[in-house]
Amino acid sequence: MPTHDYVIDNQTAPNIRSDLNNALQAIVSQNSNATPPATTYANMLWYETDTNNLWKRNEANSAWISMGVFDESLGTFTPSGVSVNTANVLSATAGASWGAVGTYAFVRTLNTVSTNTTFADPGDNVAGSSLVAAGVYQQGSGNGFKSNTDGVALSGTWKFMGYMRNSQPSFFGFAARPNTLALRIS
Repeated sequence: MPTHDYVIDNQTAPNIRSDLNNALQAIVSQNSNATPPATTYANMLWYETDTNNLWKRNEANSAWISMGVFDESLGTFTPSGVSVNTANVLSATAGASWGAVGTYAFVRTLNTVSTNTTFADPGDNVAGSSLVAAGVYQQGSGNGFKSNTDGVALSGTWKFMGYMRNSQPSFFGFAARPNTLALRIS
């Protein structure tokens, strides 16, 4: 692919047309070449074809900044400076505050939400204002599970990872409050 100096010199009409086509080809191909363009401009992009690296020229037009690498066979892009591996993911997860975006929690509806309605299915997004953090414990021997008492409504939006049906029977006179696992998404 061509690179171009983006200067159209005075020349004959066929040569101008060729020069313009080469400039446009350089633009649409992100100056794709194994070597950087000879003439550079601040914020210019260059796709290095032998390494699949995408470069951006810095504001001072004095150096190239790697934006990341494409894996053409997998169709993926890995941004520069981002290292995603199991250790990094586990470390970030362990350092997350409870209830932060990207964390999971067992949840259930507030007591103010009707217990006679179908509430949500897996994949549904639910406002945290209608949910509280929950847990389960066994109520008696073999009598099923009961949610713990009301807490403070959650913030944000949560995606349900399981079903929550509020039409369950009561146990020992307590209305059943089914729980499900949810992921905070915002």
